[in-house]
Amino acid sequence: MRFVRSILVCAAFANVSSMTAARAETDKERKEDLVTLYLMSVAAERCGFPMTAKQAAMVDRAEKLLAERLRLREDQTDEVYSDADVAFEKEGPKVCDRNGGFAKLYNETLQKLVGP
Repeated sequence: MRFVRSILVCAAFANVSSMTAARAETDKERKEDLVTLYLMSVAAERCGFPMTAKQAAMVDRAEKLLAERLRLREDQTDEVYSDADVAFEKEGPKVCDRNGGFAKLYNETLQKLVGP
């Protein structure tokens, strides 16, 4: 269920025009966005979803920005990443379906981060 929530967060996140846009975010929203970015990194690694070097740099920069805004220590960011990894594993092979909902959201989010 947690992964499904993360997918929904990814959908909402995909509608954001820029990670750095001035917007009042709660810590909960920021953490959900961070989990989403971590899920994308896991999907790129485990499913072979395409991610260019430029996109990977943008995802990494957004992750670092969110971690800073949340004032997370390195061990805390590692824990968030671990939680995302576990949630990903629980979903099984369907999450890697290149025609599935997560793949679509993955691609949309990358496009939003990098731009046209």
